Amino acid sequence: MKHYIIRNISELKELLTRFKGLPDVLLGTLLLKSHFIDQNVLEKALNIQQKEHGKRLGQILLAMGAVTPMQLNMALAQKLGIPFTRIKDYILPHDALSQLPADIAKKNNILPLGVIDGSLVVAMESPFDDTALNALKLNYQAPMEMVMAPRDEIAAVLGGQASSFDASAALDDLDLDMLDEKKRGQSHSQSAHRAEVEAQKKPIVRLLNAIILQAIELAASDIHIRPDINDVKVFYRIDGVLQFSQSLSKSLLPAVVSRLKIIGGMDISERRIPQGGHACISRGHRLIDLRISIVPTVKGESSVIRILDQKAGQVALEDLGFEQDDLACIRESILNSQGMILVTGPTGSGKTTSMYSLVHEIKKRNAHILTVEDPVEYEIEGVEQVQVSTIKGYTFASALRHFLRHDPDVILVGEIRDEETAKIANKAALTGHLVLSTLHTNDAISTVIRLLDMGIESYLVGSTLLLVVAQRLIRLNCEYCLVEDLVSAEVRRKLVLDPCEIFHKSEGCYRCNHTGFKGRKIIAEVLRITPALSEKIMAGSQNSELLECALKQGMVPMKNNALVLARKGKTSLGEVIALGVE
Repeated sequence: MKHYIIRNISELKELLTRFKGLPDVLLGTLLLKSHFIDQNVLEKALNIQQKEHGKRLGQILLAMGAVTPMQLNMALAQKLGIPFTRIKDYILPHDALSQLPADIAKKNNILPLGVIDGSLVVAMESPFDDTALNALKLNYQAPMEMVMAPRDEIAAVLGGQASSFDASAALDDLDLDMLDEKKRGQSHSQSAHRAEVEAQKKPIVRLLNAIILQAIELAASDIHIRPDINDVKVFYRIDGVLQFSQSLSKSLLPAVVSRLKIIGGMDISERRIPQGGHACISRGHRLIDLRISIVPTVKGESSVIRILDQKAGQVALEDLGFEQDDLACIRESILNSQGMILVTGPTGSGKTTSMYSLVHEIKKRNAHILTVEDPVEYEIEGVEQVQVSTIKGYTFASALRHFLRHDPDVILVGEIRDEETAKIANKAALTGHLVLSTLHTNDAISTVIRLLDMGIESYLVGSTLLLVVAQRLIRLNCEYCLVEDLVSAEVRRKLVLDPCEIFHKSEGCYRCNHTGFKGRKIIAEVLRITPALSEKIMAGSQNSELLECALKQGMVPMKNNALVLARKGKTSLGEVIALGVE
């Protein structure tokens, strides 16, 4: 049974012009001809229909599990003379979304595709959805035409454009001239009051809600709302990469930023210095924290919203994705009653999630755990967590001094940033405490060198350091658009690959937002400080000697672990190279 792929309104117009359905053919006959069902199934369904008057044949076949919703809808489309379309790559005209109220479109999964010859063309899953049809009749009085499309594709296109509905409504609703202080000659306090009034209006509230909820649905870690010369650009950081979402009118910026300040508990009248705030929202059964940062720029106030899903701070150690040998090594190390375990990597490499997973694992043995963090990203039941305050002079180092008098078994230091913190943490590890912390280093071996550079004596590093986990987050191929990767000879030479090895990459589809990637996984190298390696550290051995010793003892370099993933088709060779590790 045929479906039609449309990518723009011109192709849609051509399809509607030439499409001719078969309205006289029975639904059962169409399903038989398409080999979706056989004669026995059809007769059984017709017998049920005779007994249950008023029940549609399609409903019966669905209840029997004889057809899928898509198979049924394709047959219905042909019977009713309605095109069944695939719209995953459809580019919406700029005015299409303004034809229907946002809440109506979202609630009923109706996608306005554009106006053709005076008629609004809408995509729906089923022509028998009475609720959706009634909503259309109430909210759009002009002529309409319908095409049918898979439910998930309608939702995907609609979700990707969700906040554009609300941006249009907000722009129409706001009295923008009154926000222009120069025209109106308003005082600073009057302007701040006006901005607060505008920020509380429903269209602005809906717009910001849509931007945030869309980010959550796309599993974004951050939202960037950046003012430019003529507009405001919205970006989402997804799988570690910034992706452009949409442009907003520059006129909306004051109200959007004011709304962010309100929900983040910031000073709405202050526009000259950076501010930070915090909000918490509930999404179903999920509790999500929003960390809001606002910085004034010459083009206007720029905002970044960090999205922290509380579930991310509750990932079990075995679910992080470590290789089995590395996982066993980590589990063995955290059984120690004293010493130092470090998780290293650049910003955004998943260090905090790994640290919290270690804490959850250690917590099982009823240990007294104290943490000092900046900020406390996830709250953990049964763990005493302290947030530093540099403004009040309460630093990592000063918190650690107090911790040593508070009888802890385990101390988590959010980050070792300076020599003082490094020395106190090392002292704690030397005097009967298990210390967990993070450092910014490129690999496991350079962590040892970094500690020495911070002023810790080599004999102390060699005697207190238990384990180093150096990690990155590598993007995974989208499994729905996987194709063979044509690897160049230069890349094969650089990565020392067999000329006959086959690798894969993803070309991009609507499921991965056309990026070719969906989700990320930890890639790590785990360095266990054995007696032999400890001796070399104490002797002041060079980096190359330490690496040689670590490899002999079984440490698998990060790049090798990444290549294992690439050989399985889970990631691309481009991602392996992008790790930037040897």
